Amino acid sequence: MYKKSFMSNKIDFVVSWINDSDPKWIENKNRYFDKTSDINDILIAECRYRDWGFIRYWFRSVEKYAPWVNKIHFITYEHIPEWLNTSHEKLNIIKHSDYIPSEYLPTFNSDVIEMNIHRIKELSEQFVLFNDDLFLNDYVSEKFFFKNNLPRGSAIFTTIVPNSNFSYIALNNTLIINKHFDKRKVIKKYFWKFFNFRYHYHNLRNLIFNYPPKITCFREHHTANALLKITLEEIWVKENLLLDKVSKNKFRSKEDVNQWLIKNWQFMQGKFQPINPDYTHSFAISTDNSLILKALKEKKYKVICINDTNMDFDFEKAKKELITALQIKFPQKSSFEID
Repeated sequence: MYKKSFMSNKIDFVVSWINDSDPKWIENKNRYFDKTSDINDILIAECRYRDWGFIRYWFRSVEKYAPWVNKIHFITYEHIPEWLNTSHEKLNIIKHSDYIPSEYLPTFNSDVIEMNIHRIKELSEQFVLFNDDLFLNDYVSEKFFFKNNLPRGSAIFTTIVPNSNFSYIALNNTLIINKHFDKRKVIKKYFWKFFNFRYHYHNLRNLIFNYPPKITCFREHHTANALLKITLEEIWVKENLLLDKVSKNKFRSKEDVNQWLIKNWQFMQGKFQPINPDYTHSFAISTDNSLILKALKEKKYKVICINDTNMDFDFEKAKKELITALQIKFPQKSSFEID
């Protein structure tokens, strides 16, 4: 059962959403899309934009499992779900043009949308960044995301596996981290944050990858990330030219950095409190979604990702199956929905 806990600072949630059936959005996207691009590139594939109708259940999951949230910043191109209660006291609807500099607009790049969120004036210093395919799956307190006013995170080392174009983004993030931080000094200073009992067997990874003098890569989880606004502001000061260049990419690109850079920067500054990484799990939608349905029932994971993929499956069948499961999980309308 959820128990109220108290933080000295307020915690906001941020989530972005795209309505891929909006004619204006489609027209703009097609106008800027490079017709010579490889449509099989996972960075810009259809699955990056496809709306599954899950966002209604995202709001229900937040209201049920994190009713303490201060504000929800709902980032959208311009479109708004017809069922959304836009007058809700906790809801702040943010259009891209409300916070992203005009020279970067229009954008169809989620990395641009996320790496500029520090510009949202109403955003609290402590916030949790979601995607619309991430769901709270059980009760969480404020301390689940922030402890002693520091974001919770799992600083687990790994290596970059070149299995997709996302590997380039992980590499770009890692290059920036190694440019600004000395691995040996950081681990010496924050040893018990990098070798922590909460990591369990994952400590073996850190032991193995502790030997190289540079950070090889951090193990990334597709999950809701607890972040500090000041960290993103600092990265923009230190890497202004890079982020300016990245923000001009209309679509995701191999040149990008993403929100993982913010989290990894926090790790290297020791601005985090360790958490067991097994609280979350990412599931890829496919022809067999039994594991997703099981996870929704069992509450083994506090946060789950129902991730669209470029795999060949019956979209309408999978959508119906998953929405039915979410309706069973969250049958009650939230106060974010119009009666």
